[in-house]
Amino acid sequence: MLDVSVLVVSHNACRYLKNCLSSLYNRRSAHSWETLVIDNGSSDGSLEMLVRLFPEVKVIANSSNLGFARACNQGAAASRGRYLLLLNPDTVLLSSVDGLVEFMDSNPKCGIVGGSVLNADGTSQPTCRSFPSLTLLPFGRESPLTRLLPSNPWSRTFLCTEMGYEKVHMVDAVGGVFMMLRKELFDQIGGFDEEYFLFVEDIDLCYRARKAGWDVCYVPYASVIHFGGRSTRSVKTRAMYQHYRGMHKFFLKHYQLRWFKSVGLLTELFLGFWIYLVCTSLRQLWHCEITGEKAGRSPQEMA
Repeated sequence: MLDVSVLVVSHNACRYLKNCLSSLYNRRSAHSWETLVIDNGSSDGSLEMLVRLFPEVKVIANSSNLGFARACNQGAAASRGRYLLLLNPDTVLLSSVDGLVEFMDSNPKCGIVGGSVLNADGTSQPTCRSFPSLTLLPFGRESPLTRLLPSNPWSRTFLCTEMGYEKVHMVDAVGGVFMMLRKELFDQIGGFDEEYFLFVEDIDLCYRARKAGWDVCYVPYASVIHFGGRSTRSVKTRAMYQHYRGMHKFFLKHYQLRWFKSVGLLTELFLGFWIYLVCTSLRQLWHCEITGEKAGRSPQEMA
């Protein structure tokens, strides 16, 4: 059995995927490992690039986009490692996987561990989360409330922004962008819930791991740069829809909500999504106007 199976789920991310895999192979490791790329119906030359530049990578090519959770389960079923390392294709490793492996080997109660995730400018991109509640739900990372009042106590609690990311912590959940977990745990709890298409499946996995008696931890000494958030407005809108859909499923699955709390949940999700759409449209309009002014054009000329 190998030590680590690296699972990368990719969809039309050829340029990022190339850099991600290059950083993985440029970081020498003292442990045995393999790489599996699960391609969700890419049409941007990703498969051809993998054959040409990374022939050692095991590729699972889906004919359509099956979603993150289902693709991860495919990769895990074909893996041979004691540990599974989930890695987004739009990441670049800044360290080898050895730090995560050694932490897991030294902490047998830890089932899942996440590393440090940085923005392209080197600032921290917090990926640890508290488990959601009706009180915390309106204060997610993309929430207008968080954007307008980033220092409010509910956002700080939900997003763990004051946790102290330079130290090891036990947390509720870590993000699937850079997550290592025991294959034993993955098999025990049945892998990812495939009813989540994108987003919240990582929180769901951590929640079930905690209920099964495993610890979820964060360590600062394994790190990646994450180039997330560079999609188009339409893709972001679909992504946010999937996020709110995933949150709705999470609450119904794990919490016993009385009818009035169920109504409150639906109201929060409905209002949150539409407020997000309005604020996103206003930001884009403002950006276009500013860009037009800098280019010496009027808003009418830009139309």
